[in-house]
Amino acid sequence: MTTTDGTHPTTRRIRPLMRRVSADHVQLARPPAPLPVQGSSSGWIVRRDQALVALTAVGLTAPAVSALTVGCVRLGTGEVLVHVPGESVDVRVPGCPDGRAVCGACAVHRWVRALELTVQHTDPWVIPAILARAPALTASAEHDCLPGRSVDPAVVPLMLLPPIDQWGPVPSRASTRSPAGAGRAVPSAIDRRVRPGQSFPGP
Repeated sequence: MTTTDGTHPTTRRIRPLMRRVSADHVQLARPPAPLPVQGSSSGWIVRRDQALVALTAVGLTAPAVSALTVGCVRLGTGEVLVHVPGESVDVRVPGCPDGRAVCGACAVHRWVRALELTVQHTDPWVIPAILARAPALTASAEHDCLPGRSVDPAVVPLMLLPPIDQWGPVPSRASTRSPAGAGRAVPSAIDRRVRPGQSFPGP
């Protein structure tokens, strides 16, 4: 859905939150409160939407976001630092430790974790089951951004926000930056549908 000026309503709500703090970094005047998809699910699409909102809320443009790889982000403690290719400074995605809003840093931490699952599990049915069992990201959720951590080296070259469907990244479009042999076995278009009586295996 778009407005009369061609922008998405979410984008219009985000813009007033942005301000430049200094020449060294960009951060939110206040965290996005709340993210429009908070608490609805732990699946692929919601996780990606939350990460995208967190990144655009700190001033990253669509071209900048589309140029990011997983290696461009550093998962710090209570924050995420994003290096935009071609820029000399990093962009900071701050956390929200007081629980007033969904934590933007947690949104990016959780999205990167989902991408890491694609190189750790080859069974395409396992990952949705793992994500479905994870708690949804809400303002009162435990912080996944505490403490900071390193990223699985296998996903460093991958696109940070690849095209996805409900089963994860779409290989035919998302594999251009993937290292040889990385990724997961992906069912065909028919197999990717949940068949009657079918249940997901456990993680």
